[in-house]
Amino acid sequence: MEKPVTEQSNFITKDIDVADADGIVRLLQQAESEIFSGYSLYKGVYDRSLLDCISEVASKAAEVLKDPVNNVLVISGCGTSGRLAFAIATKFTKLLGRSGCYHYLVAGGDRVLLRSHEAPEDDYQKGIEDLKEIVKGKTRVLFVGVTCGLSAPYVAGQLDYSLDHSDRFTTVLLGFNPTNMARRTPIRNWHKTFYDVVKRMEQCGGSAYIVNPVIGPEPITGSTRMKGGTATKILLEVIFSIAHLLLRDHVITPAVTIDMLQCYELVWRRVCILKETISRAVSLAGESLLAGGHIYYVGCKQSGLIGLIDASECPPTYGASFSDVRGFVARGDSSLDNLIGYLSSEEEGYHIDLDHFRDYMIPTLNSHDLVVFTKFCSDTADDDDQLWSLLRDVSCKTVVVMVTKETTSPTQLPASDVTITLQLPNKATTVLCPHMPHLSLCLAQVGTKWILNTMTTGAHVLKGKVVSNLMIDVQVSNDKLYHRAVGIIKDVAKTTEEDARVCLLRSIYELDILSDQIKNSQDVSAHIKKATEMKKVVPTALLLAQSSRQFTVKNARALLEQDPIVRRVITTL
Repeated sequence: MEKPVTEQSNFITKDIDVADADGIVRLLQQAESEIFSGYSLYKGVYDRSLLDCISEVASKAAEVLKDPVNNVLVISGCGTSGRLAFAIATKFTKLLGRSGCYHYLVAGGDRVLLRSHEAPEDDYQKGIEDLKEIVKGKTRVLFVGVTCGLSAPYVAGQLDYSLDHSDRFTTVLLGFNPTNMARRTPIRNWHKTFYDVVKRMEQCGGSAYIVNPVIGPEPITGSTRMKGGTATKILLEVIFSIAHLLLRDHVITPAVTIDMLQCYELVWRRVCILKETISRAVSLAGESLLAGGHIYYVGCKQSGLIGLIDASECPPTYGASFSDVRGFVARGDSSLDNLIGYLSSEEEGYHIDLDHFRDYMIPTLNSHDLVVFTKFCSDTADDDDQLWSLLRDVSCKTVVVMVTKETTSPTQLPASDVTITLQLPNKATTVLCPHMPHLSLCLAQVGTKWILNTMTTGAHVLKGKVVSNLMIDVQVSNDKLYHRAVGIIKDVAKTTEEDARVCLLRSIYELDILSDQIKNSQDVSAHIKKATEMKKVVPTALLLAQSSRQFTVKNARALLEQDPIVRRVITTL
């Protein structure tokens, strides 16, 4: 069977690992453009069938939103998808002005919003339990399950439960593979695959909808935090914006949907124009990580949230440590509106408020560190004062990312090494905003997401975390990432799947010769449990898989200690 599009290698970025900062930005932007231009012969975001589906889902959402006391709209996902579900649900709750109508679910609960924990996405039963709890007592439910690869068991269980109760549920699946590429691997402790659930949805008619434009392979293979995350944000915001217009009795035509999508595309083109300035920021970020420094995001509520999400994705994607990339936001936890408890943790040393950054992080900064300040035109004067006060206080490298309206006068800023100013296009801020005043915020967030994703992706590429466009230091922390790790080893080392699996297990268990019990075990969860807290599992396995050398695990790890740039180690063998 053909590999799912979301797991394929993007031909555009196949040489990204040998590019400089300018080349990295150009390649990333070319790949990201497929969100709007489409990919191969598959349907894209502007296809009429997709536009019609968006309108139908928006109409169903509007019906639910008419009675926020008895009805509920639930968005659910894992990892990046769950974090975006949280960001969108809380934002649109405020827009509606009625609490309790929008809800989010993220595999692993609120603690996963800003700190990665991938294993919970494999638990389909927990997904069902979480959904049942949040819809208890509700008359009508619109459930949106987001999984970019049509693969997450946590979401599969929820979709299936939703279909079982079609008398009160409308079921929506959002992802970016054709339905025939939905994962067919058996879900642990269940008799169904994700593909089985998708086929069931396709047979349900008007109570189930599949929103799945194909936007092409990710620029860094499998890293759906980028194109997949961005397209998720765009499509959900368009759907719910249309729903809110319907609540105010606006007539919605395909042209309105196209206008909204084109607003996002216009912002994307504005980001592309800034490629030279963004390249300088990528170069600074790469220098910081290569030198053992850190990247810190500092922002106010909505801009700060994008930084927090970007930072949270670096450990599972690139095997980064918690401290490599961190985010801080004005007023900390209290500004985020999450459902359950505080996200900061004294026990884990995790804080996100600007006071903590000022009191505890600024004194530790050195010339290797980089602080990135993010600001939106909607920020208050008090927010501005707080940000620029911090900018004056830091003594390391700095980048400022500002989003303004074209009509806004330039702001006098304290000096920084790089200032990236993104201007929202007039069409987005004047034509549609009288009916959708929130759209400027949505566009500011997506523009900032594109810039920050590029910075951290580029920095990790410069640090040597990829070979070609394959992530090679992925954390082996759930079923999906275990199988992806085997695939990476197989493809990079050009070996068989079985040899790749054996090398991965040797790295996980730190054994030169595997026991039959480990080698023949079908319990992948045991391997994942052992691997989750380990560093450089896949890079070590890649060295073990080099046919030209017979490495012991100890020797492979020693080489990586001497030179952490995995690509350089492999190419000099």
